[in-house]
Amino acid sequence: MKKNKLALITGSTAGIGFAIAEKIATKGFDVIINGRTEERVNKAINQLIEKGIGKNQLHGVAADLSTLEGINKVIELFPEVDVLVTTSGSLNRKTSLVLQTKTGKKCGPQTSCLAQDCHGTISL
Repeated sequence: MKKNKLALITGSTAGIGFAIAEKIATKGFDVIINGRTEERVNKAINQLIEKGIGKNQLHGVAADLSTLEGINKVIELFPEVDVLVTTSGSLNRKTSLVLQTKTGKKCGPQTSCLAQDCHGTISL
């Protein structure tokens, strides 16, 4: 059985992050919904299911990515993703989530990139 690619969309419980998560899920990706609270993450997942997205495509992680604790939680739960879209509004450069692709390209909030083949690493 073919495994879907996995996309991490930060700040995806509302607004543009939610819209991006919905669009990527409709293209057949598994999607990690991220927000700061479990309540918001669960609400977003339920809304996507109501819109016809398969429950098995959706994963959730409540983590504040402006904190090192939140970053470590995401990396621990999802050490590898295929696509990273950063939409969360953190300007904290000391703890921003930065992933590194297999080719060594770093991508995260300060680089404004959509990366493929990311591995979970952080730069502080």
